[in-house]
Amino acid sequence: MRKKYFRSTAVFMSLILTATSIHGIPVKAESGTEAAESQLADTDGDGLKDYLEEYFGTDKTQADTDGDGLSDYWEIMKLKTDPLNTDTDGNGISDAEEDADQDGLSNILEIQLGTNPLKADTDEDGLSDGDEVNVYKTSPILSDSDNDGLLDGEEVELNLSPLKKFSKDIQKDCKKLFSQVLKKSNIEEVLSSSKNEAIPSLSGDLPGLMERRVRIESSTVVLGELEDKMVGLPIEIVSEYENGFDMKLSFTCLKSTFKQVKGYKIAHYKDGEITYLDTKVILKNVSANITEGGTYFVIDENETSDSILDRIKTASVKTLAVTDKDTDYDGVSDSIDPKPNDNSFIGTIKNDGFNINSRVTYAIDYRAFFKTPSTFNSQLCKASSVYANLAYEFNIQDEASGRTFNLPSLMSYQGMSDVKSYDLINSYSDNDLIKFFIGHRTVTYNGVTKDIITVSIKGTGGGIEQWASNFDIGTTAKYSSYSDWTDSSNHKGFDVAATRVQRYIKTYVSNYCSGSNAKAYWVVGHSRGAAVANILAAKLTDAGNTTYAYTFATPNTTTKSATTTAKYTSIFNLVNKDDFVPFLPCSVWGFKRYGRTSTESIADKYEKEWEDLTAISDYNPDTFGMEDTIAEFGKVFTTRNKAYTFTCSCHGDGSKDDITIINRGTSKDSREGAIAKIPSNALPYGRITRYNGTAFWGWDFEVCQSPCYFMQVLAALMAGKISNYRFVVELNMADHYESAKSALISSAIGGLEHPHFTESYYILAKHATASNFK
Repeated sequence: MRKKYFRSTAVFMSLILTATSIHGIPVKAESGTEAAESQLADTDGDGLKDYLEEYFGTDKTQADTDGDGLSDYWEIMKLKTDPLNTDTDGNGISDAEEDADQDGLSNILEIQLGTNPLKADTDEDGLSDGDEVNVYKTSPILSDSDNDGLLDGEEVELNLSPLKKFSKDIQKDCKKLFSQVLKKSNIEEVLSSSKNEAIPSLSGDLPGLMERRVRIESSTVVLGELEDKMVGLPIEIVSEYENGFDMKLSFTCLKSTFKQVKGYKIAHYKDGEITYLDTKVILKNVSANITEGGTYFVIDENETSDSILDRIKTASVKTLAVTDKDTDYDGVSDSIDPKPNDNSFIGTIKNDGFNINSRVTYAIDYRAFFKTPSTFNSQLCKASSVYANLAYEFNIQDEASGRTFNLPSLMSYQGMSDVKSYDLINSYSDNDLIKFFIGHRTVTYNGVTKDIITVSIKGTGGGIEQWASNFDIGTTAKYSSYSDWTDSSNHKGFDVAATRVQRYIKTYVSNYCSGSNAKAYWVVGHSRGAAVANILAAKLTDAGNTTYAYTFATPNTTTKSATTTAKYTSIFNLVNKDDFVPFLPCSVWGFKRYGRTSTESIADKYEKEWEDLTAISDYNPDTFGMEDTIAEFGKVFTTRNKAYTFTCSCHGDGSKDDITIINRGTSKDSREGAIAKIPSNALPYGRITRYNGTAFWGWDFEVCQSPCYFMQVLAALMAGKISNYRFVVELNMADHYESAKSALISSAIGGLEHPHFTESYYILAKHATASNFK
């Protein structure tokens, strides 16, 4: 059904029409002069600007050029079908009657119904659009057709009618109770691991589907002297049910003896108090009835001192004392900590770039840095995503304290000293720049004292310099020309920045940290920040340092072969499968990442959660074509050094004479004016030949364009250095790049913006498990 048909000069345009800069900050708006009325005109009102229609060859006065029932906008922007051909793939079925998402409804019918022809379950209620229309007769755009409080899919699974509030009797469907057991997938992986000495499970008679409303996570509560008496890990039951429903909480203690289990009790922590529950013991299983979520754990009476037990048993409750120390190891002194026994934080991050206010939950527990760095830590992963997000200089409003923090003030609040921000632009005049934040905290745990150095690296800034650096992978032929490019296997732009950050860190540690304490480095970043963090973590590891690195939307960074060896297993990279950025530089050029990578899709698993978090009505990925885009982009050159070579006969070896574009001019001034429109960062990678003409013709010029020229033009576009219109109408690219640009525009207008959001990576961090990382 899909076919490449886009004209070369229009190909990448819509990457900027809908996408943004590499880190989630909007591309700089065009000036009033650039955004002239003619550039914004959409004569037929189909959503596709006139100048784009001209380049795509569609009729700007007809919304549906080929008359197949699908607008040119839908065909070009969404379905990737040919707007000039009613049957793009020639299979005898018109583009309108094809079923792009294979949900049982044709593309044209979905558009008429208001459903999304690229999304099998538009309203995300658990039923495909086709089943809703053809089988259940429910609304495909309303998740709860009968408005009874249960999703249509839930009702079908529970054998209720999604069209009736009262399916079987006088009791409303949303009040009916069903015996259920919580699925293992709703329990955090580390809790279900055989290494956990008390594996939790939960059952109960509950309304609706339990799996949609309950999950079990690791607890963030720290219980002081009781922790040594616990069996297994404490848990947090996160429930959307109102309190009062009866549930049975069980723990299986396979590593304990039968005699030991007889002395086990389940306890509940709430608001600083611990309640001993009536616990039943059967073989190696302990259970208790509960009616609410919260923090629960198993305690061993056999190992707990009489004084502690007496205080608990006297009134079934123990109130934890508040002291001046930091009981929960979150960096906030108990005396000022709103939750001195709980190291979790809940806050709202204000992403001013997209006017998104996302509510996040994370934990700071400095004891994590005393554990094996190669062991994935889910809480540290979530905290890392928050710190990487805030490096973009957003603010977070903390619910417990009521205070609003930027990253430096939050680091200070969470116990770090000498918090600094460094921007390389103040020390270097080239493109390989970055900004980062650093702080440290001295922590003693189990008799060991460590200095924990936190480094959060900001993604791409708004200027051309960092964008140019992103696309400057480096040719090893000029490796010796860059004193700060210290590893020729690494992406040059990223490696130079990482080398400089490492130099700053060394000076910082020398100035502010104790020379005698052990050191642990916590390194985080998103996008460009992730790429620099990935290389920095490898450099720190190579130098013998203990490193905990969590990176998000991480581009490929190196051509080194041994990147996933045991040496780099403390580097955890998270990639959204829907996100284009982490797939560059292309793997076919030999690039990969240091450490282990988890690749998951927001579209496949967490779309509804993303929409709830961002308050954006529809997550918009490139449903079709991104893999093709990556493949086409990979064909632009074969190895990194080829990116900087000319293959034309005039400036190179003539092996591929398709990198030259000829521009016709009517005067010397028109010629020079056209050349002046080429972005300055691309000029070093092109070769311009001028021709002198006569009165009104012959003032031509040729541009031989190396692959790096192509990439630097894209850098200028992404940085807002050139306008969308200039790229499409005023700049010409050589034929060699046509297929790559065609695929790029296809993916870009299909959706490259949302998958790269920092909010997308918070969700992936929230759900990440050790087994995801390969």
